[in-house]
Amino acid sequence: MTIHGIYVWLKNIHQLDWSWIQACEQAAYEYKLLLNEHFKSLSMINEKKEDKISGGLVKFLTRKVYDCYSSLHQ
Repeated sequence: MTIHGIYVWLKNIHQLDWSWIQACEQAAYEYKLLLNEHFKSLSMINEKKEDKISGGLVKFLTRKVYDCYSSLHQ
């Protein structure tokens, strides 16, 4: 939504129609879908007791993915 807001602002206020911003918006949406899949996968791994991945590692990976997603909005 942030990227879309920037696009609308540039187009309406400054009459700049930078279509590459729309491509960024689509990429951000696809990235968000991939992150959601990753979070689901980590949750399932965390629920299974027979997997050899530690809870600390799952927490670390989740934090890194969340940081990447947060950085996307900056």
